[in-house]
This record gives sequence, structure tokens and C-alpha cells, in this order.
Amino acid sequence: MKKKSRLVIQNSHSCRIEVMYNPTDPTVWIVQQWKKFLGFTWQISSEWFNDEQQARVYANELKHTHDR
Repeated sequence: MKKKSRLVIQNSHSCRIEVMYNPTDPTVWIVQQWKKFLGFTWQISSEWFNDEQQARVYANELKHTHDR
């Protein structure tokens, strides 16, 4: 089994948004949002999708929401 691949959508000083998927199983795409503060990082959300397009649209919406 291959390791999951990650696409980093945003990596700022306070937030990280990434899309994870397994190349051998393209039906599962996971968008995770991480918060950073004082050297600590914790996951604040994780959403699962059936295809890449849905995952990327959601990840970009999160990015634009965070950029405001």
C-alpha cells in the first residue's frame, strides 16, 4: 500500500489547509484544516469527498474564507 499524497492549499503562520488522497484509491479525498499557534498545531476540521473536484473546491473555499 502506498503512502497518502498531500496537496498543500495554504500554509500560513496561523493556518494550514491540505488535500490528502491515496493514489491507489482515487475515490477518497480528505480536506484537513490545521490551526497553528505558538509552535503548536492542531486539526480543527476534516471533510471527506468522493472526487478530486469536490475536495479542491471545498479547500479553495476554506482558503478564501481564511484570507478574509
